[in-house]
Amino acid sequence: MSLEKVSILIAARNEEANLPALLRSISELSYDKSKLEVIFGNDVSSDRTPEILNSFASLHSYVKVIHLEPKKDNKPLKGKARVLEQLAKVATGQFYFFTDADITLPKDWIQGILKHFNTKVGVVVGLTTLGKGNAWSAFQGMEWLSALHIMYVLSENKIPSTGMGNNMAVSKEAYWAVGGYETIGFSIVEDFALYHAILKKGYDFKQAFTPEVLAYTKPPERFFEQRKRWMKGGFESGSSLIFTAMIQVFLFPIILFLLFFKVQLAFYIILSLFLFHFVQIWYIEKKLHLEGYLKYVLPFALYMPVSWFLQFLVFLWPSKIKWKGRDY
Repeated sequence: MSLEKVSILIAARNEEANLPALLRSISELSYDKSKLEVIFGNDVSSDRTPEILNSFASLHSYVKVIHLEPKKDNKPLKGKARVLEQLAKVATGQFYFFTDADITLPKDWIQGILKHFNTKVGVVVGLTTLGKGNAWSAFQGMEWLSALHIMYVLSENKIPSTGMGNNMAVSKEAYWAVGGYETIGFSIVEDFALYHAILKKGYDFKQAFTPEVLAYTKPPERFFEQRKRWMKGGFESGSSLIFTAMIQVFLFPIILFLLFFKVQLAFYIILSLFLFHFVQIWYIEKKLHLEGYLKYVLPFALYMPVSWFLQFLVFLWPSKIKWKGRDY
């Protein structure tokens, strides 16, 4: 069976610290390089990102680098969506794979995603987590895996959730059927905007949940800025995941209130949270051939409601969203 031509599209802005791990994982991808095209978009970086990308491209014939000029027009498209739109215009693959510069890809990533496509499926979302270098990293990794497991369950029941720009693929046909990012327009969560547009056009979706599609990212330098962006995008897009997020938000004040007036009930809620997360993380570790997360389940069960309550307070604070050195 002949392999499909695939294009990996990556926007990069001031990523010199993250690129070595990503580039190494790209060079180690098991997919036939003659059927692979990797296109980087350097988004006006001020560090060594351009030099690193140019050097990598000079060593690999399947890699291209496009250096974008500073935005000067009045078109609404900006940020990452602007970069990806430019890359899609020159991509020659039948499928567009999206990832970020701070990601380490699994070697069978492309095959693992492609097997979920058929003539009806327009978008497939992969898996991303964080390593277990410390408790803080493990908590975030478990949080990603927990959310993605919920997305998988929803997907299996034909309920859409969201896209994920660091590990997602769309068919060329579906991308251009919706007119690409140029037609979709700017969104602070460009991945969901594309995902939603493709579904609205009548295409099916899949949430992959296998070890082959599990990528790793790093803890964000500005955790609350990342989460403020996510929450703003979630509310604006109407993602079904906002419902589960708001449950987490209100759990903390509810538990805190009950600790003063209904201690036994508060204990039962905390115990239920622990049991839920224990079973879920146990299943995830077994399904994805992972280990080492389960020992963090007890503090993780407390981390989730406290963390999301604080994230919600930050979201409510009237300030602009800062991301990659830009205000949105």
